[in-house]
Amino acid sequence: MLQVKTKISEGGRVAIPAEYFNQLGLEVGDDVIVRLVDGEIRIFTLAQAIQQAQA
Repeated sequence: MLQVKTKISEGGRVAIPAEYFNQLGLEVGDDVIVRLVDGEIRIFTLAQAIQQAQA
């Protein structure tokens, strides 16, 4: 599991590391789903959220 240290900036913004961004196939302006699960923040693409809902 790859881990990257990052900081929270003004307004609660957290930068997604470029490697993660690319692996998820994200582009600037894309919508994502953010979930809080067992004290962890999880970010999903809309396609991933749909797949999980259908499973």
